[in-house]
Amino acid sequence: MGLTHCPLCIGLALLCAVRFTAHGLMAFQFSSLRSSPALD
Repeated sequence: MGLTHCPLCIGLALLCAVRFTAHGLMAFQFSSLRSSPALD
C-alpha cells in the first residue's frame, strides 16, 4: 500500500512537496541574494 491508495493522500503529498520546494527555492534565492554583495 502506501500513499497511492487514495487520491487525497496523493494530492496532499504533492502539495507538501510543492510547498517544500517553493520554500527551499525562496530561502536559497534569499540567502544567495544577501550573500552576493558581500562576495563582491
